[in-house]
Amino acid sequence: MLGLGVEAEQLRQALQERPSIDVAKGILMALYGYDEQGAFTALRRVSAHHGVALPDVAVAFGGCGVPGHRR
Repeated sequence: MLGLGVEAEQLRQALQERPSIDVAKGILMALYGYDEQGAFTALRRVSAHHGVALPDVAVAFGGCGVPGHRR
């Protein structure tokens, strides 16, 4: 079981990364007709194939205009 401090930090980080992922999913949905799950799956595949963290893939793809993004 994780300590509360570690768990809180993980939740904070997830909340900061989510907007970039949502923007990237939206772009995939608009450009290629993916549904939300399909867009997320596509991002995950790119992440796994290139060995890059999912939030970093999202930022590179198009989420870099979102406040709180990671570079």
